[in-house]
Formats: sequence, structure tokens, C-alpha cells
Amino acid sequence: MSVVLQPHVEERLRSDKMIWLTTVRPNGCPHTIPVWFVWENATILIFSKMKTQKVHNLRQNHSAMLALDDTKNGRDVVILEGTAQLLEQGEGREV
Repeated sequence: MSVVLQPHVEERLRSDKMIWLTTVRPNGCPHTIPVWFVWENATILIFSKMKTQKVHNLRQNHSAMLALDDTKNGRDVVILEGTAQLLEQGEGREV
């Protein structure tokens, strides 16, 4: 990640359990779903079955946006935008 995150955002990434993942369908429409994630060493790790819509979308377009699940009634919105890297089974390390 090429940006420095505020300590509050890093704490949310360590403690929150769900994050909303937005990918782009081949027709250009967004696809947003809640997923479980792990934050480790400035990397957000999301596991998925290979035949899901989100994986299909990321194979075509690596752009992704993430939003933390709880905004505290709009007072604590955290949105991250970046590029996803798909790892094949066995390429990652156990967390």
C-alpha cells in the first residue's frame, strides 16, 4: 500500500471482522458484497471460492474498493481504493 493510514483506520482494520468489497462487472456495473477479511502487514486478505462473481470480476479488472462495515451512523466512514492481486490456491501463506 503506497499511502500512510491514520492510526484509527489501522485499528479498525485490525478489529473489524467484515468489509464491503466492490468489484467491477464486465459490463461496467459495480458488484458489492460483504466479506470477512484479515489485515496483516498493510495487506487485506480475502479468501473466496474460485467461481464467485467477485473473482470473475477481478480476473477482468483488478480495480477494487473496500468499505469497513460499521460507519457509526456516518461518523466513521473508512473507504479504501486500490488494485487487487489474485493468488491461486497455495500461493499465499497461512495466516
